[in-house]
Amino acid sequence: MPNTTRLRHSIFVTCVRGVKPNMKNLLLSLSLLVSQFALGEGMDELIQKLENKQIEEWAFNYEFYEKIHGKVNPDVWPNYSSLNIAERYVALILDLEGQVNNGGFDQYYFNSYGDNAAEAVMALRAIGANSVAKMLVESFSVFPNSKPSPDRWVRQAQLEKIGESGNEKLSKLDDQFYEYPDNINALLSAYIISNRAQFE
Repeated sequence: MPNTTRLRHSIFVTCVRGVKPNMKNLLLSLSLLVSQFALGEGMDELIQKLENKQIEEWAFNYEFYEKIHGKVNPDVWPNYSSLNIAERYVALILDLEGQVNNGGFDQYYFNSYGDNAAEAVMALRAIGANSVAKMLVESFSVFPNSKPSPDRWVRQAQLEKIGESGNEKLSKLDDQFYEYPDNINALLSAYIISNRAQFE
């Protein structure tokens, strides 16, 4: 697995394979930083703070991620069947971003978040993150018939068989992802605001 845990004003999700000990402090610092923002405020207040640059886009998005997360039984996360389409798209995108920033596409597919890879492509396209959507589709090619299994355990077995060429491909896509060809935070904030009724 690539050692690619990074901070890019995004959501960290700890890999089941673990993170380096020094990352624990970084994750704690991030959670404390977020707690200083507007968690728990209403939509109008959050939008006003965003427009007045009192909070950054990533913190604005995190507020809604937390609200969405609270609607889902933690025992079934990331099962998004109880969420509306806009909520699902926010969760799918931030889960993808957090996983890839933490451990690359390998980690995303190794963990249960990869169950939703096909819908994550639709989510990225919905907010206009077409370059990242293209990367995600390209990552499918390391799997049989370019279709990662939606079953985590089957997919993990598939990952074991992708070989050196498959691992190299995922690593290259990791590097492309870290360049952020799409401003995911700005696009996601705009999407949330334009679909505000779905989050109130």
